Amino acid sequence: MSTFAIFVALLCVMSTGATVKELAELNTDFGFSIYKQLTADPDVKDIFFSPISISTALAMLQLGTNGTTEDQINRAMKFDTLSQNENVAVLFHDLNAKLYNASNNYTLKSANRFFGSKRFPFRQTFLSDMRDYFNAEPESVDFTANPEGSRVHINKWVERQTADKIKNLLAKGTITKSTVFVLANAIYFKGLWNASFNSSLTKELPFKTNDQETNIPMMKMLGEKYRHGISATWNCQILELPYTGNVSMFVFLPNEPDGLPQLESAINSLELNSLVKNLTKRPVDVYLPRFELKDVTIKLADHLKKLGMTDMFVDGEADLSGIGGAPGQLFISTAVHQAYVKVDEEGTEAGAATASGGAAGMRPQEFKADHPFMFMIRDNITETILFMGRLHEAPGKSDTTLRFN
Repeated sequence: MSTFAIFVALLCVMSTGATVKELAELNTDFGFSIYKQLTADPDVKDIFFSPISISTALAMLQLGTNGTTEDQINRAMKFDTLSQNENVAVLFHDLNAKLYNASNNYTLKSANRFFGSKRFPFRQTFLSDMRDYFNAEPESVDFTANPEGSRVHINKWVERQTADKIKNLLAKGTITKSTVFVLANAIYFKGLWNASFNSSLTKELPFKTNDQETNIPMMKMLGEKYRHGISATWNCQILELPYTGNVSMFVFLPNEPDGLPQLESAINSLELNSLVKNLTKRPVDVYLPRFELKDVTIKLADHLKKLGMTDMFVDGEADLSGIGGAPGQLFISTAVHQAYVKVDEEGTEAGAATASGGAAGMRPQEFKADHPFMFMIRDNITETILFMGRLHEAPGKSDTTLRFN
């Protein structure tokens, strides 16, 4: 199982009170806000993105904002609910230290980079804060003399950070001679299942969507003990599929083939954490599609505006003077998020996953994901949602490429 995500905001011309888990809750709320905006578009089918990647990029940007622009970010991200003397950047630093721990027995990496025009006078305090809090090294590029070469250079950086899974993030024409800087965050995850799926058991089975059935590769795991639960409020089953380490995939399977809209309307972060804590380990017969979503791209500007972050996109109104220049001199021209996910049988068996919990002789619960469902990848120590999405369409045997505004 491997997932990758990237957020880029393209711009032209120690914690005192709050805890890391409180920040994780705010990031989860923000992720649900973005998710529900995407589901409101009837043309959007499959969804996949990284809430923590987008939140991190906005937190980096917040370092350089002032006035109404800063207030709008703080309200939309609910940073204003934290203690008045709380430094958001410090909280993100603490959270990142826990998430991206080299001792973890799975691969989870994050990389930040500030690509700035060598012709623009950036504030040194901003550059040092980016380095200290987000480990974002500044890199000088010459957008004016070579905008296309700069675009290719940044895309190559993205490719390296995501093991070549995300290519050509910035399309031709995105970088112009008036570009001042590009702020980038990349996150990469690769995890092995605690209990791997046996590829010899993967068979073609029907996946039901839009009153149609399509045969797809369906992985199977019979009788393994997993943490499982049922929500009457959301009318769904919940299954935790752990990776080696402290990260799990949670799958939310509606009880009815057409029940995904009801689930998406009802789900919220408060009940989510409560339900996750109360899942019970029991034998489960799991049927899960093998799927891959490639180049899932979101043009974020409209979604961020709907959440109240409007000034940053308006020439003359955006106040990014903490980055450099005067208020109104810089504004965001483009905000893009791209993600990739692959779910397959790969994994390692771990005896502890099957040796405890559940009653002897208990009949296995069937969990058959043969219709649209939601899923999340979550760090269980900090309760941070790393990735969030849904599988709405029957996955094909080839890559699925998705782009939506």
